[in-house]
Order: sequence, then C-alpha cells, then structure tokens
Amino acid sequence: MVFVALGAATLSCSKKESDPNPAPSSTKDFYFLATIDGKAIKYEGNTVPTSATEYGSGCISSGGSVDVNGDGISDSWAEVQGSVLTSYPLDKNNAVVSIIKFFPDFPSHSEVDNMFQAKSYDYGKQATGSQQEQEGATVVYTDENGVEWASFLGTGNQSGSTFKITSVINNPDPNTKLGLRKIVTYEFACKLYDGKGNSKTLTNGKMRSRASMP
Repeated sequence: MVFVALGAATLSCSKKESDPNPAPSSTKDFYFLATIDGKAIKYEGNTVPTSATEYGSGCISSGGSVDVNGDGISDSWAEVQGSVLTSYPLDKNNAVVSIIKFFPDFPSHSEVDNMFQAKSYDYGKQATGSQQEQEGATVVYTDENGVEWASFLGTGNQSGSTFKITSVINNPDPNTKLGLRKIVTYEFACKLYDGKGNSKTLTNGKMRSRASMP
C-alpha cells in the first residue's frame, strides 16, 4: 500500500519547464529542480500560499514483506520513504525521490527518521513486475504528458550516477509535522527510463521537501 501526504492546502507553487537557465535555482521553501535532456525543470512552492496555483510538498510512504534470502519465504520488510513535489492533476508534472531500506520487521518512527541521513546513497530499485525492491535511492519524474521516467525502470543502469542527502531538519510546520516529521534536501544526477527502451539524462537535480511518515 502506498500513502502520499501533501500539504496542498498550505502551499502554492509555480511550474516552469522552459527556463533558459540549464541549472535552475529557487528561493522558495520547497522545490524540485533539474536539467533533463538539456531542458530546465522547476517545480517550487512556499509554506504560505502566494498564488491561486496549488502545488503540494509532501512525502510518500509504502512498504511490504520481501524475500531477501531468496528461499521463497518472506523474511524482511522493505520500507519506502521519500519526498514529493506535485501539481494537480497528480498524474502529470511531479517528482518523487525515495529511499528504500530493509528491516527485520515493520520499522518504528525513529527507524524511519533514520533512513534520512546527510550522506551519499547508492541507487536502489522499486518493485515492478518480477523485480524486487533493492536498497538505495530512487528518482521518478512524470512529465507534462503523464509519462513516468524512473531511475529503476528499463535497464536501471546508474553507472556514474550520484545521489546524496545534504540536509535533514525537523519540520517546524505545526500543521503537518505530526505526519511529516522532516524536511530533507537531496542532490542527484542519474539516468531515467520509461521502461519502453527510452531514456533521459538528469543533471543538476535538487529537491527540498517534507519527508518521513510512518
């Protein structure tokens, strides 16, 4: 089961997909920035609304039993926790950055919080079809046409790619901190795949959004 928590009622964002700056920047509270195949992508928003265009900064949370030992018996819990920057409708113009970690059993709040550390991460894989989760980081970008591009689809080859968390702070917003306990900043560069033989190159990737929901 997947849960997505959004602060849409307390956020507004603007979207810019044709910025002439190949390495976009933002002064907003929350943002997803990247250059994808040479095209600058910027989704951004504030905690306090500044326009009628609503975006959401939130987190994604899911998990399930997995067979880590490969003996056909579920022996671990795969926890997926991450951050979201999304527009409405939800099936277009959004980005999700996640961390996957295995636990012996369903993780506690503190164990989920500790999934977010200021350090570098290898890329992992989310479960798709016969593919089982693999520990590490994942990046998903859904474009203006609703096409999903993910670091773990297709070949999932991430040779030369990088991913790191640069900052983790407690969420000070009293409206969301009980369910979204952290604000996390990520930096990344990777290949994205659509699972149909096509790929895109993402550089200058940066995201700041809420995270960590049990």
